[in-house]
Amino acid sequence: MSEGHDHILIVRPSAMGDIVMASCLLSGLKHFFPASSIDWLVEPRFAEIIRHHPLLNSLVLWNKAGWRAEFNSLHLSALLKELTEFRRVLRSGTSNGDEKPYYDLVVDAQGLIRSRLLSRLTEAKRRVGIASREPGGFLMTGLVTPPHDTFMGSEYLYLLAHITGADLNVVRKAARPAVHVPASCREEAARLLQRHEIGRYVVFLPFTTRLQKHWVQHYWPELSEKFKKVGYRVLILGGPMDQRPAAEITAASGNVLSLAGEVSLSTAIALIQGASLAVGVDTGLTHAAVVSNIPTVAIFGSTCPYIASWNQRLKIIFHDLPCAPCRRSPVCSGDFKCMKSISVKEVFDAAMQICE
Repeated sequence: MSEGHDHILIVRPSAMGDIVMASCLLSGLKHFFPASSIDWLVEPRFAEIIRHHPLLNSLVLWNKAGWRAEFNSLHLSALLKELTEFRRVLRSGTSNGDEKPYYDLVVDAQGLIRSRLLSRLTEAKRRVGIASREPGGFLMTGLVTPPHDTFMGSEYLYLLAHITGADLNVVRKAARPAVHVPASCREEAARLLQRHEIGRYVVFLPFTTRLQKHWVQHYWPELSEKFKKVGYRVLILGGPMDQRPAAEITAASGNVLSLAGEVSLSTAIALIQGASLAVGVDTGLTHAAVVSNIPTVAIFGSTCPYIASWNQRLKIIFHDLPCAPCRRSPVCSGDFKCMKSISVKEVFDAAMQICE
């Protein structure tokens, strides 16, 4: 077993779904280092995902967007000032300028050059991260190369096993991802359901940043009508950019209520956690449903899915075509056969197998 650590910083600044899965680091680190204080470095736009976790001491907010804007507008003196102050925060933490670095362990859960640079700025004695093709490995004191594993968030479990020296099976039992929301957002979710007279409901999570991860648009209203026949209303959740496609799905089915872009992220997660079922593509809200132990049907195509998780009521649908997973480089000229081949009946049948 590794030595104890008083002050730990997790560096996972962005990507909602990855932050959700990396949240297992909090429970895992706290299990093996119970006296530790754990902070999380994150971009402000993703802070809500992790902010309310009870094992988190505090957030370190990285204003990446502001830095980029200052660089692009050639406000270099302002950028240098912010960078200098942020370096001071990373080195000193809440210790008010002690001579030695505040963090004694930094966990880079992203594996990019920028996350390695941020880790190095802490001057922590131990900086452990995930190996990748990105440069900057020399900025870390240790790198972990996780083997291929189809368990959800497995790379973070291997990272924990390396840090703690514990057996992977022990780590898997100790480390559980979780998304927490404040009581005010649960109350807001309850008011919305009451206002719209919604009892049993299914949440659809159809949207993400890459088109190749989307299911066929007209499949969603067809699926909604199937749920209507068995007594479920449908809620669509997403961000402000998703309002137009959500409205198109709503217009094609009288059983759908879209709240995309109309509620906060925490309220959206509270609505997911109160649902009978979630159906979604490879997107952050779908991963939030999985870790919230909601019965979930997750539809994958261009990305390699996790097959197993802590959630025993998870159904993964993935057609292993010769071109799949293409990840960020589709070779089908926008045809997306991997998603077209997944029928409404296949998704509905999978949902009925796990729905309460």
